Amino acid sequence: MIEALYALFWTLLIFLSLKYFRVFKTIGLGDWDLSVAFLIKVMAGAIYIFIYSKIYGTHMGDLNYDASNFLYEGKLLNDLFYKSPTAYFKLFFNIGEQSEIVQQYLNESIHWSRGNLMLINDAKNLVKIHSLIEFFSFNNIYVHFIIFNFISLVGLRNIYLAIRRLTLVSNRTLFFAVILLPSALFWGSSVLKEPLVIFGIGLLLRCFLDKQIRKWKVALYLFIACVILIGFKPYILLCVSLAIAYFHFAAYFLKDRSFLAAILFVAGIFSSVFIFSDARRKVVQFVSRVQFDFENIGRGGVYAKNEQDSILYYFSPETYPNLEISGDYFYVRKQTTAYKFRVGYKDQEVRYLLEDDGRQWQIKNRIPGSDSYIRTNMIGDSFRQLIWNIPQALNNALLRPYFTDPGKNLKYFASAESILLFAFLILAFFKRRHLMEHEKRFILSCLMFVGSLSLIIGWTTPVLGAIVRYRMPAYFVLLLIGFILIKPNTFWKKVN
Repeated sequence: MIEALYALFWTLLIFLSLKYFRVFKTIGLGDWDLSVAFLIKVMAGAIYIFIYSKIYGTHMGDLNYDASNFLYEGKLLNDLFYKSPTAYFKLFFNIGEQSEIVQQYLNESIHWSRGNLMLINDAKNLVKIHSLIEFFSFNNIYVHFIIFNFISLVGLRNIYLAIRRLTLVSNRTLFFAVILLPSALFWGSSVLKEPLVIFGIGLLLRCFLDKQIRKWKVALYLFIACVILIGFKPYILLCVSLAIAYFHFAAYFLKDRSFLAAILFVAGIFSSVFIFSDARRKVVQFVSRVQFDFENIGRGGVYAKNEQDSILYYFSPETYPNLEISGDYFYVRKQTTAYKFRVGYKDQEVRYLLEDDGRQWQIKNRIPGSDSYIRTNMIGDSFRQLIWNIPQALNNALLRPYFTDPGKNLKYFASAESILLFAFLILAFFKRRHLMEHEKRFILSCLMFVGSLSLIIGWTTPVLGAIVRYRMPAYFVLLLIGFILIKPNTFWKKVN
């Protein structure tokens, strides 16, 4: 009861603040529109909690999957502050040697014990955010959801303010369409990385599209947006940078020929790929290794060590008939294939053919696999295969899941969203208004972002549930393109 009242307190506090605080006054919206949008997002967060606790939960209705892990580890990190503030700040700001601190205080943490697979560990950063919220949430998970909903709402407000002058659609129609985009509403109302990504993208769009904000605010917004996107989704910032590069290239060199500029820009990227062969090789290897790791998570398997080697080996489910498994140990009984690699590094995995030599293997991690796993063509460090995978990558990232694809019932909502979004884009194209050259340039920049982000997701991700989450920014941008293109009718066009 106390937990519910405390969550209600935070909900009412933010709800009323959005109405009465001057800083939240928003051009083109009514006094209560932001507050209503916040309540919509809180209800979406409640639906998220219900689905991942009552429907997909496994422990007496507790919150399950990634959200539960991040909240739990945020509590572990927050508890460390009261045991050793120095150790807490060392971990929070990544200062000095941390292995002893992790071993002593965070031995139950997954994200601190798995190593640094990337230069920026976005999972650890999310745990840090939850550890900060824990100071005033007092282990009330609903408060975490409420704060994350507020953060993403601020991002959505900035997206609306950034693009409102680029469309003829009425302000309120645009705002609530941005709020109600299904994937953004659902995942943006969670306690995962998506609300923070929405916040960062909103600030970034305000920097480049809103000409009414002061220069010092532009610098501040740009700094915060870059910190957030680098900290949580660096590849999104890379895709944004590519779109910005095209926009300025077209503006300065081919101001009146945006489509030609797009062709030349893409051709230039492909040419540079062939010129800088060493960089190309490293990029292909990196993408291949990310795909390999995600493939293992998607289809499941075991990670194990033998008596004579401290490096992990991965055994896929297809090898199980060749293994004699007993508890946390097994023996290889028939010739089989495994992959050897170093945890925490992105160097190439090595394929090994193993025989029945009597060695005992210890299982370090069992992965059950994903219900929404789909087979993809493995890149295998081949640039040619990377290019051949482009149609498959774009199809997987933009159009799937289909109704016939594997996965839980949530896939039907994702399929319906895809159909409705692309139907709206087709309608907007055939009902398009006359566009100025700078508007064409902006739309092509958006397509650069969507294309590059979709390729990264499609190349590396064989799990449809993850694809639906990761592509959310691309769907956002496609929705905005539709609203910029379309010539609205009398009932929903802008009147001011």
